[in-house]
Amino acid sequence: MRSFEAQGSGANIWSHVHDVQRGNVSAFEQVYRTYVSEVRAYLFTLTHDSILAQDLTSETFLRALKSIRSLEDRGRPLRAWLMTIARNIVNDHRRSWSTRHVIPVDVDVLAQACGSVATTEELVVRRELGRRLWRRLETLPPDQCECLVLRYVAGLSVEETAERMCRNKGAVRALQYRAVRKLGRLFAEEGDDSCRAA
Repeated sequence: MRSFEAQGSGANIWSHVHDVQRGNVSAFEQVYRTYVSEVRAYLFTLTHDSILAQDLTSETFLRALKSIRSLEDRGRPLRAWLMTIARNIVNDHRRSWSTRHVIPVDVDVLAQACGSVATTEELVVRRELGRRLWRRLETLPPDQCECLVLRYVAGLSVEETAERMCRNKGAVRALQYRAVRKLGRLFAEEGDDSCRAA
């Protein structure tokens, strides 16, 4: 479902924002209804976990409501503001994953990215490879990690990734290039060529 803003009613959604800023908190319901599906889908793309995406969606709108009074209409779509909040929440959450030992992306998806699984033994090896690959992904800057997850795990095009990250295609290509090079260096430094061999 396309948002009202995408349908050319950006001024309409901003009128609800201004109502909230004037103290009519119930007007935020329209902002929520307009964008909740899109924000949830975006967060699912980043986390590959429907329950976590739902939780982070709620957190995104709670944070948006708390900071909406300082929001100014400078010609940027409201959608971009919400997606920035969502991305920041995922980045905050990602920073805590290493201490909680949570793997947010299905390791089977990462393992299959390195080739098809034919036997139980290969499955075990590739699951371990997926875990090691994810640990290396977590060492990348958050925007580089997000770019690779969107491109290679979610399978989005450069254009779709640029839209999700609120960046232009050139910036996404540069992020992807730097992230892949960095991952390659990490594997090389550890003498691990398992992903290439797979």
